[in-house]
Amino acid sequence: MKVLFVILPYSPEYDENNISSKRRAFNNIPYGVMTIIKYAKDKLGEKNEFEILDLNLYPQNQIKIQLEKYLNRFNPNVVGLSLMFDTSYSYINKIAEQIKTYDKTIITLIGGASATMSYKEIVQNQDFIDALIYSEGEEPFIRFLESTDINSFIEEDKSFITKKSLLLGKLPIASKLENLDDIIDIDYKMIDFYDYELAEAFSPYCSIKGDDSKQFFLITSRGCPFKCTFCMHSAHDDKSVRYASVEKIVKHIDYMIKTYNVNTLTIYDDQILYNKKRAKEFFKQLAQFNLRIELPNGITAMFIDDELAKYMRGAGVDTVQLAIESGSKYVVHDLMKKPVKLNILDKVIGYLRKYDFWIQGFFVNGMPGELDEHRQETLNYIKKIGFDWSSFSLAYPSLGSKLYEQCIENGYIDKDVSILTAEHTNNEYIIKNPHYDAQYIIEQTYIMNLDVNFVNNYRMKIGDYSTAKKAFEDVIRRYPKQAFANFYLAQCLEYEGLEDEANEIYTNVLPKLLKEDNNWKKYFDYFGIELKKV
Repeated sequence: MKVLFVILPYSPEYDENNISSKRRAFNNIPYGVMTIIKYAKDKLGEKNEFEILDLNLYPQNQIKIQLEKYLNRFNPNVVGLSLMFDTSYSYINKIAEQIKTYDKTIITLIGGASATMSYKEIVQNQDFIDALIYSEGEEPFIRFLESTDINSFIEEDKSFITKKSLLLGKLPIASKLENLDDIIDIDYKMIDFYDYELAEAFSPYCSIKGDDSKQFFLITSRGCPFKCTFCMHSAHDDKSVRYASVEKIVKHIDYMIKTYNVNTLTIYDDQILYNKKRAKEFFKQLAQFNLRIELPNGITAMFIDDELAKYMRGAGVDTVQLAIESGSKYVVHDLMKKPVKLNILDKVIGYLRKYDFWIQGFFVNGMPGELDEHRQETLNYIKKIGFDWSSFSLAYPSLGSKLYEQCIENGYIDKDVSILTAEHTNNEYIIKNPHYDAQYIIEQTYIMNLDVNFVNNYRMKIGDYSTAKKAFEDVIRRYPKQAFANFYLAQCLEYEGLEDEANEIYTNVLPKLLKEDNNWKKYFDYFGIELKKV
């Protein structure tokens, strides 16, 4: 077979006349389809042909053109659409229709994380999709490629679902890949590796920036044992965790360094530290490569001890994002069902401070049942612990999550409005909170951000103005019109004796920002901050 994998755009809207790419701040390597290709080639040899078309690499007005170009040149008989994010949903119909218009005999498949969570809706509503692959794709795709009667196969295989089989009451069953060693050595020659320069994580400790960063992406385990209610996997009963061997991963990293001269590794595991013995051996082995290592998904603090912190720092991890979610025991345990032990975090922070990490906390606001008093507990907790930075997100009822089920059951989101078809992203607050309106939750969350990251910044509090300055500069690089970042950058410059640079911000930058956006004055007044006049 000739299989074309199409990576759907991440942008939440499809407008083929839009000349901008409207893609995310970074491009994810199409890791999922590359593991499927790797597995298929190893198991079946070279008798099948594969190509990847990543539509995130093109402006929106090129999507139709690029798809037509690939169809004409490669002439596939199977096209697999990768749906990893809810925001890509609006693209499915037009892209699948274009494929079927080109050649109605092409088998159109769809898979990916969001496809799995919304399989019923996709199969019911998408007329140009022949079948959906449920959950992990490696094993089902092997069976698909080996089938002698494709039409019968997609109706009967346990991990495929079609309109017909759904109407007959079929429930798809996941086919899990048990040996992750089989997919670690993915073939980066399938893509242009340097099209996927990931954005560095926010951290003043980041020593490799811009064109000097050669970053690659790795997943060393699958699964999570926890049931955090806001997670898209929380409604699923399977809580097993599978790992690739440390030996296999180390060999792959050595290959990547020698082949692509990479210097930064981004690990996207859900629970990289869950097997603590493996984690220690893993980071101990990585020290030989002198890489900078990022763990952007957030890690579970309770797994960190002194020895693990030492090995992580020695391996090249300089920044940790701790998935705390709330400083309120009630919110964490009763609303989120998250296994966070808030009372042990002082000890964990001590280990991390000992080895000089930049420590960031992840927090979620707006869970139904969360009150102002609980958000105040979170503020107090952040200030007590002393996070270097705190990132706040809004509770979002992803399909597949317990939160989604709760919102449907209680009318917190409209039953007749699908999250997938609405113009929403998880940067918006779409829950009809029983206690507060959406704008209030958004406003309170932003004020919390200003409070702990700027007004009561931990690094400024302890007199580390050099590190605080780097953090504010990084914020300004990403958000040039952030007035608080500019104001506190000026304060850091003053503390360092750089009066002229500080006065430039006070005299020219801040007045311009306040003139452009009246909201900044409101926030400065809220915190009782008087702007310096030079």
